[in-house]
Amino acid sequence: MKRAVILSVMMALPGGTCLASDYDKCMDAAGGVDPAMIECGNEELARRDADLNRAYKALSAKLGRGELLDHLRTSERSWIKFRDDDCGLVEAAYGNGSLTKILFRECLINAAKTRTKTLEDYLQQPDFSRD
Repeated sequence: MKRAVILSVMMALPGGTCLASDYDKCMDAAGGVDPAMIECGNEELARRDADLNRAYKALSAKLGRGELLDHLRTSERSWIKFRDDDCGLVEAAYGNGSLTKILFRECLINAAKTRTKTLEDYLQQPDFSRD
């Protein structure tokens, strides 16, 4: 039942529910046990953060130094604030329980996935270059 509630709430979170299969397997194996589900979220968030960091570093290298890199840095700082505020809404809505911890991580995971996709899309743009 708890898994069904979490999945229905996840549908409303930014980024949807297309998470890595390792994450889905971990959540299934957790069997609705909150600490296990929280650990699954921690592991998936670490993977998604690593993907995001790789995309950011690649785009930074492509941009080189100068105005475009400054814009990227400003954009990233703004995105981090937005992500924290947006996912903070989950915390505010659900309180301090274990469900909140699970849903908060879901929000962070989905935000990282979305941002990574955005940065990867920028990498494909020919105008996003120091040349």
